[in-house]
Amino acid sequence: MPYKNVEDDNEEGHVVFVPGSNKAIQIHNEGRAKKILFSGRVIWEGTELSEAHLLISKADPLKA
Repeated sequence: MPYKNVEDDNEEGHVVFVPGSNKAIQIHNEGRAKKILFSGRVIWEGTELSEAHLLISKADPLKA
């Protein structure tokens, strides 16, 4: 699995945890992990949602 400055080895895993990143959603959508652990409490300018909630909405718009 990828990490900052580390190449993605394309292996499968149980849970994807990538703090505040769309990479976790990509890995999940590729079927390489069944679960995503969302994190990020920062609320960026121009939105009312936390970083974690923004990522949840990108992963599954029906759960946002």
